[in-house]
Amino acid sequence: MKIIVHVRICILSLFLGLCMIGAQAQVLDTNKCHNWPRFAGNTVASMGVAFGGKTALKAIVNEERPDHSDNKSFPSGHAAIAFAAARSIDKEFRKESIWIPIAGYAAATALGVERVVSDRHHWYDVAAGAALGYGSAELTWWLSDKFLGTGKKLSVTTTGQTLDVVYNF
Repeated sequence: MKIIVHVRICILSLFLGLCMIGAQAQVLDTNKCHNWPRFAGNTVASMGVAFGGKTALKAIVNEERPDHSDNKSFPSGHAAIAFAAARSIDKEFRKESIWIPIAGYAAATALGVERVVSDRHHWYDVAAGAALGYGSAELTWWLSDKFLGTGKKLSVTTTGQTLDVVYNF
């Protein structure tokens, strides 16, 4: 059983990697349209908020896992982080092609299905994790728009030895 679960995770990781390569290839021609530092910052922030939310909920709820290994089943942290990333991809690349966000959501959904099939979560753990991740991305992108604006006010550059972050007021 453990070998099958590891194979599923490897296949899922490969699928997610192919989705990201496809997304990158799709937007190479439109690189000027994207604020990559804003996208990266919002994605990392979304995943961080999802991680914090799932950690707090796991401590409060104490739901037993289907395999009875511990009481940290609700909500699924994997689903929360995957859907936070998928929603960030959706918000940044939907104008380029609908297939990029579809690939992100498909990968996140496949991860959630894998968590249920491998007996690590109940379906409602995954559904709650997906909602938490989606909501985390919505919150962080809204806050980013509110405080930083939607323009290119933030820039990040590197010289190889230094990392420069500039915010234009």
